[in-house]
Amino acid sequence: MKIGDAKDYFALVDDSAQSGDKLSPSDIENGLALVASSLPLYLGERSRYTSVILQRFVYTSEDRCSTKACFLALSIVKAFGRLIDNASGELVTEKAIHELLQFALSLIKAASDNGSQSTSTSRGSSRSQSNDLSNGMDACNEALTCVANAMLLQPASREYAGKSQGFEALTEILGMLTDADATTAFLCGRCLLFSLISEEAAKHCVEKLGLQSVLARVISMLVDNSRDNADSSNRFTPNQATAELLKAAMSL
Repeated sequence: MKIGDAKDYFALVDDSAQSGDKLSPSDIENGLALVASSLPLYLGERSRYTSVILQRFVYTSEDRCSTKACFLALSIVKAFGRLIDNASGELVTEKAIHELLQFALSLIKAASDNGSQSTSTSRGSSRSQSNDLSNGMDACNEALTCVANAMLLQPASREYAGKSQGFEALTEILGMLTDADATTAFLCGRCLLFSLISEEAAKHCVEKLGLQSVLARVISMLVDNSRDNADSSNRFTPNQATAELLKAAMSL
């Protein structure tokens, strides 16, 4: 689709398939930004568009040129996945749940690496790494939101976390959090609450993963930070995240 004189991401992908040329990072980012700013225009073919992004960002790393591109792509998938119909059914499959959780884990690992490196770089580089860190965490949260929405809208998908190393991914993500990551903590708690649906799942999380200890550490950290959330840019406050994690802990 063209909007004005510019081609959107999906038109660029079609052109790339015909020419065999790889998309440039700027084309990917600008094309995705165009889609994100005009989402209602894409609802009619959201199933196809969802599949394109899953294939090129989630199942493979073909277009993962930057954390900004990842965030834009996942925000588009999130918007499509909120609609209760069968058009975006791919999002509630076991493959999608597994790959989204693994993608979220890879994003937070990269963000953590960027955060540790920023203390030893120049001011300009540090600013760039700060942007990467913010976009990486935002992209991680969008991936987790896609999973939580899928579990909410299609209850049958809640069992997939136990089949596809989802509990392992969520536990590892929680283990990497700092006190500034209330939104990520909330979303992990929501995914755990939806997917801890059997005694077997709870036993696996306690005996094999030590999830109860991880939850205790994150909850303690959030409680300590709960007085300092007035200016937080997080979607959820430390108190909201704490409540969600406590509900998940009660399922163990």
